Amino acid sequence: VNWIFKPEEIENKAYEFYSSGLEIDERLYIGAANKYLYCLNTRSGQLIWKHKLTDWIRSKPLLIGNTIYAATLDGRVHAVTDSGQSVHLKWSKQISNHGFTADLSGNKNGVIASDRNMMIFSIHPEKGTIQWKHSVLDGAWINGKFYADEEISGQQSSPTVVDSKLYIASPDGFVNAVDTESGKEIWRFETKSSCSPSPTVAEGKVFVGQTYQSFGEYFALDKDTGEPVWSSSDLGSVWISAGYANGKLFLGDMNGNFFCVDPNTGKKIWNYYTAENTPNENRPLDEHTGHGWPPGVYCNPVTEGNVVYVGSWSGYYFAFDQETGKLLWRTKTQPEGVNGGLPDSAAPVLHKDHLYVQKAGTFLVALNKYTGEIEWEWFAPPGFLQNGTVAANGDKVFASVVRQVTSLPYNATIFAFSDVENGSEILWQYKGGGGLTAPVMTKDKLIFGSSADPFIICLNPESGEVIWRTHVGGMMLESVPALYGNKVFALIKNGYLYAIE
Repeated sequence: VNWIFKPEEIENKAYEFYSSGLEIDERLYIGAANKYLYCLNTRSGQLIWKHKLTDWIRSKPLLIGNTIYAATLDGRVHAVTDSGQSVHLKWSKQISNHGFTADLSGNKNGVIASDRNMMIFSIHPEKGTIQWKHSVLDGAWINGKFYADEEISGQQSSPTVVDSKLYIASPDGFVNAVDTESGKEIWRFETKSSCSPSPTVAEGKVFVGQTYQSFGEYFALDKDTGEPVWSSSDLGSVWISAGYANGKLFLGDMNGNFFCVDPNTGKKIWNYYTAENTPNENRPLDEHTGHGWPPGVYCNPVTEGNVVYVGSWSGYYFAFDQETGKLLWRTKTQPEGVNGGLPDSAAPVLHKDHLYVQKAGTFLVALNKYTGEIEWEWFAPPGFLQNGTVAANGDKVFASVVRQVTSLPYNATIFAFSDVENGSEILWQYKGGGGLTAPVMTKDKLIFGSSADPFIICLNPESGEVIWRTHVGGMMLESVPALYGNKVFALIKNGYLYAIE
């Protein structure tokens, strides 16, 4: 090691602190998550100058003549003039609403910047004006706005709302806190991995984990600042949102372990392997078979009293004592000899004396919450998948089904049932809503997105009649709308967060 440079200002919420560096004539130009653009001497590591910009700098800077160009996560591009031992701002322009992470390139004819919405811009080096822009995706320009013909984000997480703040996790690896009134970002935290779980907020902290092919870290963040409180690599890759009750967190990993965790330290209180006492108990976890193994925990847990309920790809739903981890009951819902149709991302829902869950991917069933016994089941229409969480209120239960989850033509339907205590009869159905996503309820409204249509829809829960229908330009996968005050918040597969009155 020839030298080490340590900045005075540190950003603890960034997983990667520096951008890639640009080395020219013994000068290193490099951006950082503390919003500073640095110029260092490459021989000594000494700071020549630094200049603060408006947001995190992830893109590799560009040098044209004696002007350095840098792009920031707030969508601005900046030009600063290097005068040798000092620097001054030449211009700073808002180019995009989506932010920049890709490295800059270009020459005297134009600075080329590609934003996080896959739009490429050519920017005039002297004026900072947009010369042209072009999307990497196919689509159409309508009234100055680009509509892509495909969606690429695959948004799974749902927004969580607490104290006028929206907490969202995304496939881009960021957790964000957003003001519910303005939509302005309050803070961001970088996990550097896809985040499928919806954040859980409890005891002044936000809890969220990494998902696919990740480093297997789980984080507790200060809910007001986003500063890390603790992180743990002992909880593995986590798909689900944590449950919270009686001063404990409950969550599971993608290898089939279900944990009780101390929310103040991240330490395990107890652990249960969900393939225990099954024919697959000793099966190697690295023997991947797609949908079915390892026995991951993919549905959010639900708590009541001193009991926590959850399901896993081991083929079972479980009830545990929260304090001790003692298994109270388990119920097998996977058919014999079938690889798919396991307890998946449809979360169990407690309503009166029953736990409503999916079975085999084609049934909606009600388990007795005390014994686990199946007391009612409904078979979805032929060719349809039932893997969306239900909503329940009063004497009704609302469930959705979907055909062709990942390919056209999509088809989804919402069904209204009387609950088990009132006969479990179909009351009405609405075609075009729901799917993998789930409905949410107020006293007199049923609100949902769709895996089949680009709309957020509000129905009268008594009759199924449409109250309103709002176009959002994309579908919802397993993300579910959130309600707060008089607003509906929805994360759509096209990557946008919507607030609807």
